[in-house]
Amino acid sequence: MSDSHTTQTIRGVNWNILRIIVQNTMTLVTTAILARILSPADFGLAALATVFVGLAEMIATLGLGPALIQHTRLDREHLQAALGLSLIMGVILVTAFSLFASSLAVMFDQAELAPIITVLSFSLLGICAGIVSRSLLMRELNFKKLFFIDTFAYIVGYLVIGVSLATLGYGVWSLVCGAITTQTASSLACILLRPVGRPRLTRNKLGDLVHFGTGVSLASIVNYAASNTDNLLIGKYLSPNELGLYSRSFQLVMLPVIRISGTLSTVLFPSYSRIQDDNIRLMRAYRRAISSTSLIIFPVLFSVMAAPQTIIVGIFGDAWESASSTLQLLAFAGLFKSIFHLAGSIIQAKGKVYVELRLQSIYLIIQAVGIYVFLEHGLEAIATVVILASFWLYLAKTAVVLQLLGGRWTDFFADQGKSIVLALWVAAFVGAVDLSTPFLNNTTRLALLMLTGLLAYIIGFLFIPARWLGDTPAWLVRRNLHLVPKPIKQPIARHFGLEDCI
Repeated sequence: MSDSHTTQTIRGVNWNILRIIVQNTMTLVTTAILARILSPADFGLAALATVFVGLAEMIATLGLGPALIQHTRLDREHLQAALGLSLIMGVILVTAFSLFASSLAVMFDQAELAPIITVLSFSLLGICAGIVSRSLLMRELNFKKLFFIDTFAYIVGYLVIGVSLATLGYGVWSLVCGAITTQTASSLACILLRPVGRPRLTRNKLGDLVHFGTGVSLASIVNYAASNTDNLLIGKYLSPNELGLYSRSFQLVMLPVIRISGTLSTVLFPSYSRIQDDNIRLMRAYRRAISSTSLIIFPVLFSVMAAPQTIIVGIFGDAWESASSTLQLLAFAGLFKSIFHLAGSIIQAKGKVYVELRLQSIYLIIQAVGIYVFLEHGLEAIATVVILASFWLYLAKTAVVLQLLGGRWTDFFADQGKSIVLALWVAAFVGAVDLSTPFLNNTTRLALLMLTGLLAYIIGFLFIPARWLGDTPAWLVRRNLHLVPKPIKQPIARHFGLEDCI
């Protein structure tokens, strides 16, 4: 990437990293509070309803968001046509949920599910109204505004509305109202900050977007189905309590994966789209994304694998202790998920959305069949299937990217192998502290583990030799040295040989 393009991309990544830190903190705090007020069954019902509404969201938006980002030449009519089609789809799907929510509840033998799905579906109207404005902010790499939008929406939706209703005894409805408020506030803010104008259907303008968007939407739907097959089958054949235990464990693992790898992909997709015809620059950027992401995420996931019981009980409380082994297995799956998210950005930027659809379809089959076969063996068996399916998609997506860009497998694995050195270093300290402090209560142990992990990470990042970690630590410092406080900027620059950057 050119210097200006790289700078703009790095700025977007930095704002997303800040969003990651803030939202992860708020999510952990909110979930810890709610998990002590609500039951696992409440979380299970909310998770099951969210599966259906989340799938409907992908259908309603028809992949128009990515299509608007990837399209090389947009005009006002494109935007108005996309908004008009999205709103029509939103109304259709809300109506469909109102009519068929009872049937879905009967299918899963959960009568209380029907009103939850019906009410939650109204969030689709806000999502569809804001999708074009949000996509334009992403296309322009204006992630600073998105940071403030999403932070504001989460505070209003979950920290204020969700926690307040849970405290007042509204149970699962506190989660439902929190989700609706968050989505609505986010969409309204996007519309106000990046207005589009009136919706207007123009057939020739839609044709430019729908072919690409349909491929993205279908691939997203299939991936979403694969990612939620576990929730659906657990909800159908096991209990809401088991679904609650599993879904919270999965959410805990996906916090670093989605908040870091997923949001990084959100920045990289519009960035890659701008240079989609330059394979050399794309390959260089992709490798840097892999090494940077794994350097951040792998130590977190290895630490979760080293002390799963202390982590889940320390956050959620004693009622969640039985999910610790499931959490440990899902953390291993998270290693593969964090990397194949990055490959998806390259595949879409190159316009190969139907290749993505084929891979996601196979992934869905592997995961659905595997979970159904091993369902009776419990949550640990389901998590093992998730590991195997994720590993397959990790290899399959990488093969496509390397073929498109002319990369090598040895480089791909080497970029991650260096991060594993730092991950093992951090996990060793976390595991040792966890084993040596059984006399502390779980909340205190969790705080101690987090502090230990952070200190071990900083020490490893700074002092493990470059021949083991590669040049990514120095690259990250160079790109972000302006954010370092002045008292320590010069020593850090000197340590990495970056005096010329001061």
